[in-house]
Amino acid sequence: MGIWGVGGLGAHGVRIARLVEAAPVIAVDPLSYRWPKPPMP
Repeated sequence: MGIWGVGGLGAHGVRIARLVEAAPVIAVDPLSYRWPKPPMP
């Protein structure tokens, strides 16, 4: 299952996909400010 955008609704979609045991779940978010920050050395 593919999910475009992982904001509020997209994150909910990922949780629903996992709930119904969809595999694989691929989430794409083009907005870089939502990406996790790399750990500081």
